[in-house]
Formats: sequence, structure tokens, C-alpha cells
Amino acid sequence: MFAANEMKMLKIAVLTLAISACASANADPTCTVSASGVAFGNYNPLANANADGTGSVSVTCTGSATVTYTIGASTGSGAYLARKLVSGSQTLNYNVYVDNTRTTIWGDGSSGTSLLSGNVVATSGGAAQASTVYGRISSGQATASVGSYSDILTVTVTY
Repeated sequence: MFAANEMKMLKIAVLTLAISACASANADPTCTVSASGVAFGNYNPLANANADGTGSVSVTCTGSATVTYTIGASTGSGAYLARKLVSGSQTLNYNVYVDNTRTTIWGDGSSGTSLLSGNVVATSGGAAQASTVYGRISSGQATASVGSYSDILTVTVTY
């Protein structure tokens, strides 16, 4: 467990799984977070196949120490086991995972969900460690309407 003076938390809003960079102030090391969103492309509600996509979350740290971090994700629109992409009043069931087999749901470590974690050696020029996020829209959602769907997740990075 971290002592109170050793733990910092950054909360970053995620729009369609795209993270804005946010820096932690006045501590060595200093870390920022960035991401590329999960893009599913066009979803065919009549197809018998899931729509899969990937994105990434990257932690970049400057300073002179090894940083161990964890990255948790909120439920977004829905719950960990049933996240929702939203377009007006229409929704599509989807989820995000920490593994490429899409069996371990990315969450906050509760209710069977897992956190992303890693280590990065901070350097004066900044060192980055990226983690892949795997997304899936379940097949068979035949009532889906045409539209642009998105969700907002909050990502919490602890180091």
C-alpha cells in the first residue's frame, strides 16, 4: 500500500476513449497521460460478428525514478459488465478489455474487472509506457439505428 505522501491520482476525462493530457504538479517524477480512442468503424447490426477495435493509454514520466502505475476506468454510460455507446436516445452494448482475447474487462479492480498496470523509468526527456485497450461491440444488436455513437470514461492513474 502507498503512504499518503507517495500516492498521487490523476483523473482524466475520456471522450470516446480519447484522453486529454494532464500533468501532476510539484513532485518528482511528473507524469502525464494520453490516449488514442477505440475506433470501431461502421457497425452492421445484422451481421453475426462482433465489431472489435483497439486504442491505447500511455503514461509518460519525467524525472529520475522508476514509476509503478495502475490505470483504472469508470463504467461510462452503463455498468462494468454492460457499458453503453450512446447516440441520442439510442444505445449499443459494448465493453473495453485489458487483453486481446477480450475476456478481462477493464475497470477499477472491483466486480471481476482488472486494472492496466506497468512500470516506466522516468527520464529528463520523458519516458513513455503504452498499454493497449481492446474494445468490442457485441453482435446481434438488430435494433441499432444509424448514428454516431460514443461514450465517456474517466480514467484514474495512480503512481
